[in-house]
Amino acid sequence: MYSKEQRYDYNNSERLTVSDAHTLCLDPDMLTEYFWEHRDEYTHIREIDSYTDGEQFYADHIEQIDEITNKIFDLTSLVDENEPITLFRGVELGPEDVEPDTKNPGMCWTYDYDTAENFVNQFDSDTDADYAPCILTAQFKSKDIDWIYSVACMLDEPDEKEIRIYKDAEPIAIDYEVL
Repeated sequence: MYSKEQRYDYNNSERLTVSDAHTLCLDPDMLTEYFWEHRDEYTHIREIDSYTDGEQFYADHIEQIDEITNKIFDLTSLVDENEPITLFRGVELGPEDVEPDTKNPGMCWTYDYDTAENFVNQFDSDTDADYAPCILTAQFKSKDIDWIYSVACMLDEPDEKEIRIYKDAEPIAIDYEVL
């Protein structure tokens, strides 16, 4: 179940500029090599951490990394560091939470509304009237999104379509909808 205490217990990679993320995402070969060379930053990503051979990692993941970076470029050109990016997050409101905490909303978001809704609906709030599913919708500046760790997360769990923001990121705008 969703836990307020765990909202910022997730990892980020080394903070890169949007320009550096753009360069890496433009070249899946370079990004695949980058993941391998910086694998100590990705110990929580099974699809990186479980490999002991860089050539095998490359062979097994280059096509998937290319597909994921294409999804990133569907969201943004990765040119303007202040470009607003709309993201969604599913949270469950409990008896003590009349509204979600929009000041500290957490790090794990998705670019797909339906994915956020499916995530929060897995808690099956219908069985307990004290709990309610909620979707946060926020805009973050492109520079506040860890684009490279997001690619790694999608490498590990493609269906989650996860976008990871940096721990110090603050939304430009945020709203919510109780389902």
